[in-house]
Amino acid sequence: MSEFEMEYVTCENCKSEYTVKVWDELDITENPALREKILRDEIITSKCKVCNHENTTVYPVICIDNKMKIIIWYLPVDEKEFKNSCKALNGELLGEYDVTSDYQLRVTDNYNELKEKIIARNENLDDRVLEIAKEVYKSQIVCDGSEIELEDIYGMYVNVGEKGQVVFDMLLSDERCMNIPLEQEVYDKICKDAAPFFDDKLRFQHVNTEFAIKILRNMVAKYEKEKGKEQF
Repeated sequence: MSEFEMEYVTCENCKSEYTVKVWDELDITENPALREKILRDEIITSKCKVCNHENTTVYPVICIDNKMKIIIWYLPVDEKEFKNSCKALNGELLGEYDVTSDYQLRVTDNYNELKEKIIARNENLDDRVLEIAKEVYKSQIVCDGSEIELEDIYGMYVNVGEKGQVVFDMLLSDERCMNIPLEQEVYDKICKDAAPFFDDKLRFQHVNTEFAIKILRNMVAKYEKEKGKEQF
């Protein structure tokens, strides 16, 4: 059951106070409307009753979908607190969740990551594979003679395009957005090659860019080791 409290916020523009819903728990198991509100940023944005300015309110919240078997903790806190929270979630707090081994447990400090975890699970895609795919596509774009440099890429997030296909929204520093379709061949190859390096223990994992880079480094190390053996 979804839970929320009404709290006062201050408008960034006119400094007026007004109340908004601050959610403690978002249960979208049988609530597609709430799911769409999450994807449209409506649970963290509100309009001032005085000046109509749109404000953003960030706060920790847990998102649960027992139908899709996924639990995501969104924790917009500093790095030290985030690490401590992850330890607690995978320690004494893990037993509080009534889940089976086929559940996907995730934790993130980025709201866009929260949304893409929901999208990926709904599309029956492995978010770990998608994170690695992002790095593959980034490298291709930078190395293929494009004017885009790696530092120009502000962010890259999973989305569903107008025709229902899964795409990556690549946000650039000049405020452009590139849509890159996910190729099934790329997805399948990463699934096969990266699978031995995935940790399938039932615990909350932070699956993000750093996660993908670590897996890719392990994959490269394995390849170089096997290549070295072939030379002898």
